[in-house]
Amino acid sequence: MNVPRTLPWLTGLILWAGLSSGCQTPTGSSLASWQGVELKLIRLVDQGQTLNLPTDRPITMQWDADGRVNGQGPVNRYFGAVSRPSDGSILWQGALGSTRMAGSPEAMTLESAFFRTLTQTTEVKVTSESLTLRSANGQTVAEWVRPK
Repeated sequence: MNVPRTLPWLTGLILWAGLSSGCQTPTGSSLASWQGVELKLIRLVDQGQTLNLPTDRPITMQWDADGRVNGQGPVNRYFGAVSRPSDGSILWQGALGSTRMAGSPEAMTLESAFFRTLTQTTEVKVTSESLTLRSANGQTVAEWVRPK
């Protein structure tokens, strides 16, 4: 079979164009577009009270496609698992695990509230700008953005 010399080059170009268009930077408004991105917590509401977040050490979170979650809390690194039914709800799979370092009393109080807040959230809302976790009654909220 006589294959024109330009065919492999053209095939490669078409393949590259197709892959490039399917590979998005995480700017979309689907949860999948936020997977693998380390997010920064910008707002935490626990039992109706907005908590002050540290400015010197960001609180982070990262999701993966299998529902694993991990990040840096106010003091300790943490990890856990969540299932995400297609209706926008989330179900935490047990308690969060974490390292066991000690911090200042204020940081430890914030960390307890942070872990409680995360595990009480039951829905996720995703926009191109933020990922927000909420409780069913709206009293518990954790809002995340991509670091700049």
